Amino acid sequence: MAVFTAIVLLYTGRSPAVRTIMNFWAIHPPIDHPFLDLRYIFAGVECWAKGIDVYIANPCDPLGRPHGYSPLWLRFAFLPGQQWTTVAGLTVDGLFVLALAALPPLQRWRELPIRLLAILSPPVIFALQRANVDVIMFLMLLGAAGLWVRLLPHRIAGYALILAAGLLKFYPLIVLATALRERTRVCVMVSAAAGGTLLGFAIYFRSELHAMAANIPTGGYLVGDMFGAKNLPYGLASVLGLPESSWFKIVAGAVLAASCAVAMLTLSRWNALRSAVAGLASFEAALLLFGAVVFVGCFVTGQSVGYRGIHLLLVLPGLLALWRGAADTCVKHFARSATFLVLFLMWQGALTWNDSFLTALQAWFGASAGAGLWAGLWLIRELGWWALAAALGGIFLGFAREAPAVSRLFAGG
Repeated sequence: MAVFTAIVLLYTGRSPAVRTIMNFWAIHPPIDHPFLDLRYIFAGVECWAKGIDVYIANPCDPLGRPHGYSPLWLRFAFLPGQQWTTVAGLTVDGLFVLALAALPPLQRWRELPIRLLAILSPPVIFALQRANVDVIMFLMLLGAAGLWVRLLPHRIAGYALILAAGLLKFYPLIVLATALRERTRVCVMVSAAAGGTLLGFAIYFRSELHAMAANIPTGGYLVGDMFGAKNLPYGLASVLGLPESSWFKIVAGAVLAASCAVAMLTLSRWNALRSAVAGLASFEAALLLFGAVVFVGCFVTGQSVGYRGIHLLLVLPGLLALWRGAADTCVKHFARSATFLVLFLMWQGALTWNDSFLTALQAWFGASAGAGLWAGLWLIRELGWWALAAALGGIFLGFAREAPAVSRLFAGG
């Protein structure tokens, strides 16, 4: 709260220190104008109401960004105008800061710097500076996790909240996989309700969804904040100077995917890890599973902008609890390694998101040596993303193996 308030005061006073501070977090320009992503939504609603096809162009947005979110946002005529962006942005970010108090409390003092480092990492600050929709998704998933650990009526409400989040930003739909914990009948009912809703949504908005898909942001594989499974094979092909038609990307991607799948399956069969996850406090386990499935789903399905790393905050309480309380020493080591891997990946953006860092390395060590050092850091980063996907995917698969719906399916009903 203190850091958030200080930055708000600096922005309010138009202090030149804002640019220096945001550059420390490698926040992209235009950093002098906060809450641009929330304003982007307000601008889209405004232009849509005027009859402008915002999927082609959005003149109401200060950056002219065409609409790349769910069509539902354009139907929210109740949203305020752009003049309320600052108030709305402060409200969204303030709710996020307050919601941090809902996370499981710290149990040891050494957990405090870990939690603070994660909260004050570039992905989180980036999301807050833009007041991006991922902040709202974080709040909705946090609320759904709280409902998921209660009685069946509350869990049904939680699945409805996840579905609502998915209709607004799509990727939260993967969290509906946690319905595997339910009895087979309930799991089927939740799946059918969600599937029917999504089918109707897709049919009704089919033309807009097709237009929207062209506006989903993509980025480079070597420099920038995007993370995803494509980065490593495609980036390596670029480094090697291979043509676009090269089979290297496909072969390298297949090898990486197969290796990751084997690691996931191996971890899911680790009885000590499954027992330790099952022994977590219910809310810690829910957050770990929600965060794990969101991250893995986003990682394997395409590139994500760096601020989506805000969801890694969900997995930390569970990893810290495993590190603190697991009976098996190897599980403790696994959880500790995963915790520090999360911190590394949340903070590496302070260097790798910043184009000037590569320039600085080349100035310090020479062009070739500097580029080599940067390429080494990039390779470590990308391998780290794959390792985290394997670790969190293994945890979720272990949960799925023990889930009642899965057990009964393989048992014949």
